[in-house]
Amino acid sequence: MDANHVTGPHAEGVILAVSLELSAAQWKVALHDGFREKPAVRMVSAPQANLRLQAVLELIAQHKQKWSLPSNELASRLMGWTPHPKRHQRAKVDVSKQPPDRGERPS
Repeated sequence: MDANHVTGPHAEGVILAVSLELSAAQWKVALHDGFREKPAVRMVSAPQANLRLQAVLELIAQHKQKWSLPSNELASRLMGWTPHPKRHQRAKVDVSKQPPDRGERPS
């Protein structure tokens, strides 16, 4: 198989491995399909995490096309994914309003 193009019966069995190193301002992305000597390493910077995620998904799509890898539904499903907003803290329970524990055991 040629390292630049994957075709024929082996094309569907190819897996694109993606590794992410996350930080607050930029993400380091490494892409590898198992046929190249070294992974493609790129930096993605954006002020918001959802923009960095979108850039990573576009980078994956570009490399799949560049390396002639088969497309799948996962990338298209992830394209619609957005990070969840920060969750609120759990409600605190006011123990003074709880019924007192009388130490009774059920019979």
